Amino acid sequence: DSDTRVKGNITAGFALLDAEPENLRVQTRLAELYVQQGVLSEARPLYLQLAESHLKAGRQPQAVGLLKKLLDAEPENLRVQTRLAELYLVIGKPKEAVEAFLTAATRLLENRAPAEAEKLARRALDADPNHAGALTLRARCLAANSKPDDAIELLKSLPELDAGCEATAFLLELYLQHGHSDRAIKL
Repeated sequence: DSDTRVKGNITAGFALLDAEPENLRVQTRLAELYVQQGVLSEARPLYLQLAESHLKAGRQPQAVGLLKKLLDAEPENLRVQTRLAELYLVIGKPKEAVEAFLTAATRLLENRAPAEAEKLARRALDADPNHAGALTLRARCLAANSKPDDAIELLKSLPELDAGCEATAFLLELYLQHGHSDRAIKL
């Protein structure tokens, strides 16, 4: 039976770790086995510890790979998503950092945490100040946090407000919701 074999491999992995506690390959395999078993509470600390070990050794791509594996198993983990975004910044991948920050910010906004979501949208904008998606998401966060005027000003600052784009549609929605039909008509 597959389940019994995996549990046996986990036991064998612990025996190997007793003999070689710094063996990263064994730790990685153990984390993978825990994911296979669906025991994320055991896999998560192993993946995080492994990622930090790789970072300390200057192996950022391996750390990124481990955090991505953890996110594959646990896509709702905003702490890992944010850590991955920060790591992308460190290794000079701002596009990936922006996407990771926006993924986390979107989840926070969906979970009704607009203030926290805005912080991550700002971090995305720190990496790419002209990212239209990040600006629009930040505006959504501001509006959800009872700051529609700030959201409107932010959206108006976008260099290109095209008909049919998300930012324009949201600006139009804000104008109409807050009694600015004259501005909506001009848009």
